[in-house]
Amino acid sequence: MTDQEPMGDWLEAQDTTPYQPNPALESDIRADVAIVGGGYTGLSTAYCLRRSDPSLRVVVLESNFVGYGASGRNGGCLKTQLGMGPSSLVRRLGLEGARVAHRFMVRAVDHVGQLIKEHGIDCEYRDSGLLAVACNPAQVKRVQAEMRLAHQLGMEEVRWLDAEELRSEVNSPLFLAGVEERCGVLNPLKFVRGMKDMAESAGAEIYEGSPVEALHTQPK
Repeated sequence: MTDQEPMGDWLEAQDTTPYQPNPALESDIRADVAIVGGGYTGLSTAYCLRRSDPSLRVVVLESNFVGYGASGRNGGCLKTQLGMGPSSLVRRLGLEGARVAHRFMVRAVDHVGQLIKEHGIDCEYRDSGLLAVACNPAQVKRVQAEMRLAHQLGMEEVRWLDAEELRSEVNSPLFLAGVEERCGVLNPLKFVRGMKDMAESAGAEIYEGSPVEALHTQPK
């Protein structure tokens, strides 16, 4: 494994806990399931496999250290909406497809919150909400139209804020109105490291500094 490269962003600046990566895999082993990559997907898969069948030997192989890629470098937003807004989602998926996508996103956000609570993951999680604001009459009409469409899609949590209500949230005279949608924020680097602990507590093995250089298939 090469020396740890700096994350080079606000995540590293906020992360003051020294991190000691797991040892690299240096010998031949056999596993029921080998997972390439120690990000959200790999760690979640390892955790779920072990929870569903504790007899499985599940191994995660991470080329650098857990959270080195996108899982440790993203903006940390947990949104219940996909894309730029309801109208863009409907254009791509249609009304029913947009409803299904929204329900999926709500379940995903709920699932993350449940994992954080159940496993005591310290990742600075907050139910912050997200504001979309209008600064002129034309934008007010567009935001109103987006809210009506959101409610059509079952996004009842999206609520309208007039200028006075918005001022109580953001004290700016520039904002005429807006909508607030459900959204949470967290420190993604701390969250992915919490997921590492979660997967290991379930019995998964995690090797860092262990790049997968080739995959070979064999006939059964």
